[in-house]
Amino acid sequence: MLDKIRGLMKTSESIDDIRSDQKKAHKELKELQDEIKNVKKELIEMQKANNDFKKSLENSSKSFGDTAQSLNNLKTEFERSLDRINLLNMDLQKKMQKELEEKVGVVVKEFKDKVSPYKDIEKLSEEVSSQLKTVVAELQKFQAISKTINEKDFELVKFGRMLEQNDSEKLDMIKKIESLEKIMAAMKRNRQ
Repeated sequence: MLDKIRGLMKTSESIDDIRSDQKKAHKELKELQDEIKNVKKELIEMQKANNDFKKSLENSSKSFGDTAQSLNNLKTEFERSLDRINLLNMDLQKKMQKELEEKVGVVVKEFKDKVSPYKDIEKLSEEVSSQLKTVVAELQKFQAISKTINEKDFELVKFGRMLEQNDSEKLDMIKKIESLEKIMAAMKRNRQ
């Protein structure tokens, strides 16, 4: 019975551990979401800065007619760079999304693995609870019986021991009487 209670205590501790792991996983997921939001904000700001820079380049090309060709070259280079940045951004988003999906998948799998024993634990706890109720009822019966036991019951035990002692003394006396009878019979035979 104590083993079952210890098992329940261990089960309760493992439930607490699983809850703690679940909270940690939730916290890590939240942190990842925050990081993704921050990266998106930075990318949007970079795109705004790039667009602003692009606009300023267009304005300066109008104002400087001599350098229009060089600015066009810079513009095309910038657009290529911007395309590369956009590609890198897309790759980064895909990688982050894939990494996030993998981490979430691992967390979900761990969560499912840790939660599935709860169903078994729930059934086991119901069984243990019913058995515990039975044990408590039996203990209450024993307590009721122990309250009805008197000192007289223990005196009967003492009396029983005295009877056993008297029986052993009686047997010793019978053996002595038999040996005396044998001796007397032998003495009578010798007299005749």
